[in-house]
Amino acid sequence: MSMVGGYPRPHWLQGRVFGSLHEPLYRSSAIRVAYEDACRLAAQDQERAGLDIIADAQQYFDWESPGLQLEPIFHYITEMLGGVQPWGPPNEQQKYAKFYTAVVTDKIEWVRPIFEGVVAAMKAATDKPFKVAFLGPAQNSIIVDDRHYNDNVALAMDIAAALNTELKYLQGQGLEALQLTTSCRPTPRRCGRSRS
Repeated sequence: MSMVGGYPRPHWLQGRVFGSLHEPLYRSSAIRVAYEDACRLAAQDQERAGLDIIADAQQYFDWESPGLQLEPIFHYITEMLGGVQPWGPPNEQQKYAKFYTAVVTDKIEWVRPIFEGVVAAMKAATDKPFKVAFLGPAQNSIIVDDRHYNDNVALAMDIAAALNTELKYLQGQGLEALQLTTSCRPTPRRCGRSRS
């Protein structure tokens, strides 16, 4: 048994935790300490609840209120991949129009670890198996502005290849479980489900 979703962040953990593609892993030493403390508290809470697989409760997302939760989800993975530029046009779907899309300008490639900091923090926070949760390649392929592939399947396949490299790297760092949010696109709009 495991949790799905994230915890509210403690008031002393604010802003972005991890650097983006061309920045250091952590934005600062103080943020690293705060994030690792937040992960430790989330892990202890889940252990007390008797969960089998522990999560970092997505404490790295820089959300401070429920209304802002989608913003980091739209950008976190894609802005860490080669071939993507952050902060393109607003999303075309009315529901998400206030969020900007990342722009795919070249072939998608894995350049550096995306969730390395999560794995390191969770290894220090718990002796139990732990997981990383993130949007899968299909979901990521439909929340970007594709100006390179013009083929959603080819785009999703290259995102899948990049995330496969990421997961192999994380497995080598000690990751034991994954929660992948998948999506389908039978029409111009999407449907999604979470697989734990």
